[in-house]
Amino acid sequence: MNGSTGDHQLQELKTPASKSYKANNQLKHPSNAGSKSALSAATARDGPISIRVKNNKSEAEAKFKVGMSTKMKKYFKIYATKNKTDVSSMHFVIDGQDIQPDDTPAALGLKQNDSIHCIISDSDSKENDSSKQ
Repeated sequence: MNGSTGDHQLQELKTPASKSYKANNQLKHPSNAGSKSALSAATARDGPISIRVKNNKSEAEAKFKVGMSTKMKKYFKIYATKNKTDVSSMHFVIDGQDIQPDDTPAALGLKQNDSIHCIISDSDSKENDSSKQ
């Protein structure tokens, strides 16, 4: 179909239907595909996850929603504040591996609902040791 509107020419475009494009050749929407697409899998891998933190002083468990590229020191500080403890008296471990402040959840291979153990040093014993000297 060719036509004209004022100074502009209209020209027929070939659409998939006009090129005998079959419906079963179309890409499926991820919600209809039955499995996660590569894009949604990447989002799940890079998106925030929930982790749990337990310590040696209490049975209480803290939950954090963490970004995969955020340095762990951010969560260490929050945990220390919640526990009214200095972050320097805390040591964090997962599966026997020390967690460094500049580590990220991605670098540590953390997954949804992983548990981190926090070892809190007795600050009283440090004070008592220094007062004995």
